[in-house]
Amino acid sequence: MKEAVRELRSRREKFGATETAASVPLELLIDPEINVGFPVHIPEFYVPDVEERLLLYQRLVDIHDRGEADEMREEIEDRFGHLPDEVSVLLELMVFRSVLRRIGITAANFRGTALSVAFHKDAQFDVSRLTDRVSRSKNRLKLSPAMVLTIRIAERSVDSPRVLIEEIVDVMTSIGVQIEV
Repeated sequence: MKEAVRELRSRREKFGATETAASVPLELLIDPEINVGFPVHIPEFYVPDVEERLLLYQRLVDIHDRGEADEMREEIEDRFGHLPDEVSVLLELMVFRSVLRRIGITAANFRGTALSVAFHKDAQFDVSRLTDRVSRSKNRLKLSPAMVLTIRIAERSVDSPRVLIEEIVDVMTSIGVQIEV
């Protein structure tokens, strides 16, 4: 509840009290739930100050694309030294999150060899093109009636969110959705 109130206040400050949800871009309304199983955090040994870590987390949440992630990576490395793996993966996860938001995906789950994503009801793409792509995928893709797309990723190792980004961008590009990473 507290988180929802903070989010509403944040949106009101960002867009003004008179702004309606209909006039706000969909990607700004979506905060995807992501469960992908990668260890992501800023270790205490790397950034010992709690407040500094919290500020970094707040800034990481605002990453919109790979360019911003790369700038943030450089800044963090300049200040704290070589990035631990957990922080590198965290940066990639924030890029993944930004891609999901721009596509209109509200949830992403990765288990074993399958990435499942749930689309927002107002996501902007041609559903018939997606269903056609699914039917031609030889069971690599499945789409549920609830608009949950499952992508089988059996042919490659998934060691970071980068692979998940490539997979979802590949599918969406194949149906005509142009997405910059």
